[in-house]
Amino acid sequence: MKLHEYQAGALLHSYKISIPLGNVAKSPEEALAVSNQFKSSGYVVKAQVLGGGRGMGHFKETGFQGGVHIVDSPEKVQTVAKQMLGNTLVTKQSGAEGLPCNSIYIVEKIGIDKELYLSLTLDRAGASPTFIYSKEGGMSIEDVAHSNPEAIHKLKVNPLKGLDKADLKQAAVNLGLEAYEDQVVSLFEKLYECFNDKDCDMIEINPLVLTKQGVVMAADSKVTIDSNADFR
Repeated sequence: MKLHEYQAGALLHSYKISIPLGNVAKSPEEALAVSNQFKSSGYVVKAQVLGGGRGMGHFKETGFQGGVHIVDSPEKVQTVAKQMLGNTLVTKQSGAEGLPCNSIYIVEKIGIDKELYLSLTLDRAGASPTFIYSKEGGMSIEDVAHSNPEAIHKLKVNPLKGLDKADLKQAAVNLGLEAYEDQVVSLFEKLYECFNDKDCDMIEINPLVLTKQGVVMAADSKVTIDSNADFR
């Protein structure tokens, strides 16, 4: 079972993983109210569909371009919401039929210093949870694997022994976040806890970001869980 981004964000936040301020809206009126809940220099409005490639998509009924928009006021959030909600987003992954957009996720615009990639998935062949991470985030990990495979690191976790602190500290080095080692170690530990507690098949953070304020944050997350698990 795949979770929408706002659901994935709420799940990670429940494990004290840093995410941008934000909330979900299912009507233009709710979108205005949500964006008025927090003061920000900008707002990111994201169509909530179960598929990738939202930013380059378009809405079938109106021709409105893009399932992700950055705007500078709550009123513009509401305007974008009217174009998205109740319509069908067509992306490269969805095919011509598209995907219904019945909710949007509105988050604060954050100042980003670095974009990275981090995921935790179950390696069924190796019978072990495996972290996959890279300095190169904000793009498809498949594209990174094709263009720069040496930029991708894998960390297999022995499910009987659990996480090794030395491996997590090395991950901070590999990510170029040596100065933020404590945050990286804590993030990996919390992700692993969430992964096990909720019977996840995959948690993907893309991008994982370092903000200009020095916070390691999950800017965009996807979670797939066992269909019988309770993710609340």
